[in-house]
Amino acid sequence: MGSMHTSLPFRPTQLLLPPASLSGAHRHTFEEIFKYPNSHNLTWSAVFALLDELGDVSVESNGHMKIVHHGFLLVLPTPTTDEITSFDDLLQLRLFLQKAEAPPAAYEPAVTEVHEERHLSMAQRHAKHHH
Repeated sequence: MGSMHTSLPFRPTQLLLPPASLSGAHRHTFEEIFKYPNSHNLTWSAVFALLDELGDVSVESNGHMKIVHHGFLLVLPTPTTDEITSFDDLLQLRLFLQKAEAPPAAYEPAVTEVHEERHLSMAQRHAKHHH
């Protein structure tokens, strides 16, 4: 029965679209990082090639990979295998690319709104305790 799949109105297959400047293999790697459900054929060599195309990749003295892209920094331990098997690694890559690829206006106002809301709710809580 295929009825279980119809209960959800929308399932994203692509969590973030690749920048227009990317083409070919790099574009494919970017799409694999943000594929939903998670891709199982993603390699570090492809990811580092993509990150090198987007930003600056360097190796630190301790062997860690340092990536700088649009002012954001990501440091990853040197992978022991080429295949990406850890969901945490995938999540780190996603968060880094989402932040680095988003125009500043896309996330700064949201941060301010959340901050103001929290401030408001703390003030309300404060008022409740003292009345």
